[in-house]
Parts: sequence; C-alpha cells; structure tokens
Amino acid sequence: MDRLTAIPLAQLHWSTANYQPLQERAQWLGLVDLVRSGTASTVGVSNFGPRQLERVASFLEEEGDIPLAAAQVQLSLASWGPEQRDLADACAARGVELLAYSPLGLGLLGGRWRAGGAGGAGLGAAEAERLPPGARGALFRRLLPKLAPITGALSAVAAERADRGGPGAHGGTPAQVALNWTMCKGAVPIPGARSPDQVRGALGACGWRLTAAEIAELDAAVETSTRGGGQMVRNVFQTS
Repeated sequence: MDRLTAIPLAQLHWSTANYQPLQERAQWLGLVDLVRSGTASTVGVSNFGPRQLERVASFLEEEGDIPLAAAQVQLSLASWGPEQRDLADACAARGVELLAYSPLGLGLLGGRWRAGGAGGAGLGAAEAERLPPGARGALFRRLLPKLAPITGALSAVAAERADRGGPGAHGGTPAQVALNWTMCKGAVPIPGARSPDQVRGALGACGWRLTAAEIAELDAAVETSTRGGGQMVRNVFQTS
C-alpha cells in the first residue's frame, strides 16, 4: 500500500488482559504488521492503563522499532483519578499523544443538567423529567447530585469568563470550560456532537487556556465530588 494512502493512526480499541491475556501478544504483533505493511502510518491503543501502556510501548519498540503514537482513555472532570493521572504522566514521559474520550461525561458536564435541592443534594421534579430515558437516565439520576461540586464550579468559571469577555467570550459555557480543562491536563478531547451548534460550541474550547486559579478551582471540585462518590463508571475494559 502506498504510504500516501496509509491509515494515519490505527488503534487497538482495548486490551484483552482482563479476560484473554494470551491474546495480547498476537494483537500487539498485529500493530507491528500494520506499520510494516504500510497499512498504517502510526499505531495507538485505547483503554490501556499506565502499566499496560509501558508494556505495549516497550514491545513495539523492541519488536519493530515502532513508537506508540497515541493512547485513548476515558478522561474528564468526572473521570480524573489515579489511573488517568498516572497515564497522563506516562504518556508525557514517552511522548505519546493522550486522547480523552467522553470529555463531557456523556453530557453530564455540558451544562444542560444541574442537580437541584439544597447543596445539590438531589434532582428537582422538573429536572428529573428532562433526563434521558433508559439506562443513561438512570446513570444521570444517580450521578448528577454527586457531581454537583463539579457542575457548580464549571458554571461559575463559565459565568465569570462570560461576564469579563461579553458575548462569544472564550470559555463562556460550562462545556467549553470542561473541554479546555482536559487540554490543560495534556489531553486532546474527543467530544461527541449531534448538531452544528454543538460542533461550534466545542471549537470554542480551542485557542485559549484556563488560568492556574481556574484549574485549581476545578481540581478542588473534583476532589470534593470524588469523596462523595461523584465519578463516572469505570470502563470494564480499562486495564491498570
């Protein structure tokens, strides 16, 4: 295959370490073959923890002198625990691009929904009525009250930025603040979008950076929320 038509990045979507560890070597050899055959220019992984990242990166280097280009992981203000922080450090040390999927926590951090009640202790009737149906709505109903410190901080930072900059201000929405926070942590966010307006809103997270004080405010909200159980469900395929 002509290098000009090669896939720019081929990713292994998850590790089999949690359920079929004997398949790991075959999958990693497959990544090597993709580059050697010219099918892909670079390769990456998804849902690998920091220890498994080191293993696959070392394997690629030793087997084919191939650098690991990217690592994709669930990462957001609602998914920022030791695994994500350690993975971010490992990626930075190896020069691996860190990609953040679900950077808005399935929409929980986009500013559309807020926990009601005193101190964000629960959901008001009107708010509960607007939740998505099915399993997604059940997850939102359980997590939104626990994420109140984060959603509150996002709204506060966005409002302050909007007041300072007027219409079109950088970071004038909670979603833009949440996306920019992931960039400040060294990740490239991959937000979902269902409309042109959502695409334009996501693009508004680019070209600027949160201040150190704003990052500290959001980090503190994460710590408070985490102590209360406010973290997204861990992906079952995520390895350590």
